[in-house]
Amino acid sequence: TINNSKYENFKIVDLNGKIQKKGKVPQSQQLDLTSLNSGMYLLILNNASENYQIKILKK
Repeated sequence: TINNSKYENFKIVDLNGKIQKKGKVPQSQQLDLTSLNSGMYLLILNNASENYQIKILKK
């Protein structure tokens, strides 16, 4: 769950820099990660003026 609704868009990037998933942050503020393989990813949230990045681990 994304706890801050100020971000409009998201990208999920693998450690090789390849975008695995991107789009608008859903109104539910939950992202479906079932299509991703297990591993470490970088979740990038952004809006017109700022970016936020966090590492996520998909088990």
